[in-house]
Amino acid sequence: MVANRPGVEEFTVNLSTRYTKDEFYPGSWTYSGKFAYRPTSSFLLRGTVGTSYRAPNLHENFMLGQSGFIRITDPCVVPEGAFNPLSGYDGTGDTRDAHVLENCRRAGVDPTTLGILDTTQIASSYSLEVYGIGSLDLNEETSQSWTAGFSWAEPFSDAFDVTIGATYYDISLRDEIIRLHSQLSIDDCYFDVEGDSAYCGNIHRKDLGGGMFGLIEFGDEIFFNRDRLSTRGVDVNLAFDWPAQIADRPVDIGADLSFNRKFEFGIRSVDPQTGDPDSEDYVGEFGFPEWEGQAILRADVDRWRFTWATRYIGSVAQDPAGVDPWSDVFDPDSPSETCLGPTRRDFQCRDVGFAGSYVRHDASVYYRGDAWEVGLGVRNLRNTWPPQVDGDEVGLVYNNTPLGRGYDVAGKTVFLNVRVLLD
Repeated sequence: MVANRPGVEEFTVNLSTRYTKDEFYPGSWTYSGKFAYRPTSSFLLRGTVGTSYRAPNLHENFMLGQSGFIRITDPCVVPEGAFNPLSGYDGTGDTRDAHVLENCRRAGVDPTTLGILDTTQIASSYSLEVYGIGSLDLNEETSQSWTAGFSWAEPFSDAFDVTIGATYYDISLRDEIIRLHSQLSIDDCYFDVEGDSAYCGNIHRKDLGGGMFGLIEFGDEIFFNRDRLSTRGVDVNLAFDWPAQIADRPVDIGADLSFNRKFEFGIRSVDPQTGDPDSEDYVGEFGFPEWEGQAILRADVDRWRFTWATRYIGSVAQDPAGVDPWSDVFDPDSPSETCLGPTRRDFQCRDVGFAGSYVRHDASVYYRGDAWEVGLGVRNLRNTWPPQVDGDEVGLVYNNTPLGRGYDVAGKTVFLNVRVLLD
């Protein structure tokens, strides 16, 4: 460490290393390095670099073979809307995307007949036996990461405090040990717009002979290594504090803003049977917006605290390769479920697989006693609805609402919190 030198208020370097030895896997060295440099007391440059290592645990290596039954949805089965009891398959009612049908055919499945038995039809959701077991063929998980950033605290005034910071990060995880639920393998295999999913080998269909296959007989839910998960981006933070006087009362006003800009969130998987790679970058898609962040404004007056929070999620869209062409319900190749076409004076359109930016506001007020605290607030103050999308385009939805993507699905909610501090 160097300090109090011309042009060097502080310079600190921290280096460390560790050796890990596992009974069933070779040993490995990992390291970590950190540095901090202050040319002045108000400005800080910082950075980190490091690696990690994790050998498979006992469960992942030695779990006994076990099987059970789950319920899955098979996208290759003719949907109810595309089945006519008199004529069989009716393509005008088939809402599946063209790439889904092509992925089914690539797997040796006829998506226009699967599930049709004479004049009856089986449901696309049915029971499936799944099998899982530990493996000694797993590789160790390793990772590499580095970050670089700065922090600046304004030195010009004692009347208020402002701190601005930003950090760039680059993280890569290799040979991640995972175990996929069979429905995830099915969805990744048949909804993959590029048709190169690495998980199709986890699905085993009934062999009908002649290179054709029927319903799924069982699914593999074994442990295996996913080749690589990598992410890059920038975190930006701003903090503001201002002790002020309003109507002769001391008021502490503060704000905390934090935003994230993603440059990459990618997964590369290799099919364990064929060795073929499958690479996906999800930035800009649902759950991975390029920009997202939060702003929190607060004011402390005596024992009261007033808080306003705003959550922002940037616009997102489905994988560009999966965007439907313009069409209407009468288009035999790629029908849209919502547009009736020019014959009904309706515009041609495409199914909704996109969403604009989303903003949600929360507000609360708290009062602090000597040994207790009570707070009243409202989440989603303006009752902002989540975007409405087509589940066939986006994936996990409920009533056309994306789930698990950061959107509020409960609507405006009032809450009351009471806390008592006990000695």
